[in-house]
Amino acid sequence: MQPGDDFSRMEQGILDLVQRLEDLVADSHRVPLTNKVLVDEQELYGLLDELRRVLPEELAQARFIVRDRDRILAEARETAERLVSQGREEGARLAGEAEVMRLAQAEAEEILEKAKAVAREIRLGADRYADEVLSKVEGGLERTIKTIRQSRLELTGQSPADRHDGGVERSPSPARPAGKALRGKEREAG
Repeated sequence: MQPGDDFSRMEQGILDLVQRLEDLVADSHRVPLTNKVLVDEQELYGLLDELRRVLPEELAQARFIVRDRDRILAEARETAERLVSQGREEGARLAGEAEVMRLAQAEAEEILEKAKAVAREIRLGADRYADEVLSKVEGGLERTIKTIRQSRLELTGQSPADRHDGGVERSPSPARPAGKALRGKEREAG
């Protein structure tokens, strides 16, 4: 299994949760003569809890990819140094003649340059891969945050057009408790 497969599976998990959030809103009962819906609070909190569990896994995967890139680069450097050392040893063994020594040195430098080029390619590839993974994680997080904000607005009975703050997130009013407070009151009542 390749690292990209793991990422695809995690990204699909987030996208599935976002789809389930959208389905929850779409399948909820509409309040007549408004653009509001009644959402099953427990189901919404359940989906949000699942989302909280999945996101840290994706962030850990991104950190693992960066660490793996560093390990690959270290191995490439070690291989390059070993090849150079072997080239120098071979050159020293053949040092009986000045021409042989010069050829061995040239070969060692050529090996070093090739090893540096390989290490550079590996580093660039790892950087591109890490950037791609982080970009996908960022996109998934942005979509998730947008969905959560829309769901929160619907829970508080606001539409994006109702907001007078230019779309800037604000704290819930004291008359309406925040999400965890609502969940706590429902548990006490149950």
